[in-house]
Amino acid sequence: MPSLSEGYAEIFLTGLWKMLKSVARGCARLFSPFIFINLVIALLIAATFGRDYLGDNFNSISASVLGLSAIFVALGALGLTANPERVLWLTGLSMGFKGLSVTYLSPQHAIHSVLYFAGITGGFAIAWIALRFISAERRMTEYAGAWKTNPMATNFFFIGVLWMTGFTLSPTFFGDDILLHYGAQQFAFETFFMGIAFVLNAVTLMRSYVKLTFGR
Repeated sequence: MPSLSEGYAEIFLTGLWKMLKSVARGCARLFSPFIFINLVIALLIAATFGRDYLGDNFNSISASVLGLSAIFVALGALGLTANPERVLWLTGLSMGFKGLSVTYLSPQHAIHSVLYFAGITGGFAIAWIALRFISAERRMTEYAGAWKTNPMATNFFFIGVLWMTGFTLSPTFFGDDILLHYGAQQFAFETFFMGIAFVLNAVTLMRSYVKLTFGR
């Protein structure tokens, strides 16, 4: 029989999860390619003209903007229901923002981002190709369950998801650790955004895998 404290913890976590999903659905409705394109244009303008005005704060401000963008896109992916392909694209975009954010924090160590982005790209490619072998109708149906009909495809999708989320010994695992190590040395506060985006993306991708594969 669960204790009183366990009961309160379950109520708290259930309420927190419902609140997070509500926020995520709102972000999913707000996100659009138009917003993304305008964000990219704004960042390019800031990178071109902002350094002279912001001085030493330019990198930390740019990193914060990219970190918040990574969280917003990650929440948008979490708010989607039955489209693993779009979830894959949005989480990949969020991870890209996160990587660029940490690179801005420590530009002198930008070479180390190659390992991180290689891991994300490789995992994304594996997962995306795996989805090609699952029918569009099954992919677009929430809780469809593709394990029995496409076991090999779902296994490779899982491998791609693990690579993207930084599973142990994957390139993303080492690249993420190195980037956060160098970024946190100088800007511990800004790396907080990266940590949130990391958790959201991992939860989103694993949730998408479970719904696609087992129909739960």
